[in-house]
Amino acid sequence: ERAQAMGLDGFFVDVLLQYTLAPSGNRYRPGYYWVVGDLLKAAEGRDFYVAPCLDVKTDVDTQVDDIVWMLEQYGSHPNYPRVDGKYVLGTYTFREWTVDEWRRMREGCASRGYPLYLVANAKYSCGVLQPSQLDGYKDVMDVVYSFAYVGLETWTTDVENRSTANWCAANDRLYMPCVNPGYSGSWIKGTNPAYQPHLGVDKMMREVLSMRETGGGWLHFTSWNDFCETALEPSPLTPGYAQFVRAISDDFKGLTPSADRADVLFAYLREELPGTLIRLEAMRLPSTEEDEVTV
Repeated sequence: ERAQAMGLDGFFVDVLLQYTLAPSGNRYRPGYYWVVGDLLKAAEGRDFYVAPCLDVKTDVDTQVDDIVWMLEQYGSHPNYPRVDGKYVLGTYTFREWTVDEWRRMREGCASRGYPLYLVANAKYSCGVLQPSQLDGYKDVMDVVYSFAYVGLETWTTDVENRSTANWCAANDRLYMPCVNPGYSGSWIKGTNPAYQPHLGVDKMMREVLSMRETGGGWLHFTSWNDFCETALEPSPLTPGYAQFVRAISDDFKGLTPSADRADVLFAYLREELPGTLIRLEAMRLPSTEEDEVTV
């Protein structure tokens, strides 16, 4: 209910594929697969969809077995997404696999009754994604997105998005733009305390402007695993995300703004190293109210 109120139409749930053996000697099934089932049950009766997003690399046979096992559990659920009879499957570690490995995985799943509609994370965060890097994977991916690109000085997010969108248009693949505030690590928990500068909601707004230029078939809101990382789900410290995400969703879908009041959101970065310039951001959200707002 909260997700739909924010303008979301579904979740990709990160599941960890693994070799680890249980005490019985049998291999564990993908980590967090049960979250897919829990969310599918919660989505029943709603126009809301839930599918796994594959994380970690094992081997082709293991991956096919895990994918088929999950689809046997959940693929027939009315809230599991399908496109042209194919089962939608997200990926995080897409580029850790070769083209041949993905081809074999797709063929293996199809031969067992589960053809895939594959959502490919074209790259992680840094570096430049050239069209030539996508060419080889053309036949094994249906949707293209970049989970967490943060931009480089000479290859900014809008340049990357435009390049990828043009490639998708030329190669008949669905382009899925992404919106996220960058990755602030998980300092609170202490499990991933690396300092990774990010631009907060300002970065999200730049990606909205880029999204308006490129368009796209689907829109992806990148949100990491837990509140201790970078979550877009509202919390006591981030209540404005609910309104901001809804405003972006309305904009992408070409809808009239849901808000009837011109709210202004203020934002700041959660953690800063000593010596970093402290910056406060203020943003007026779209609304049907036309009056000017003064801060």
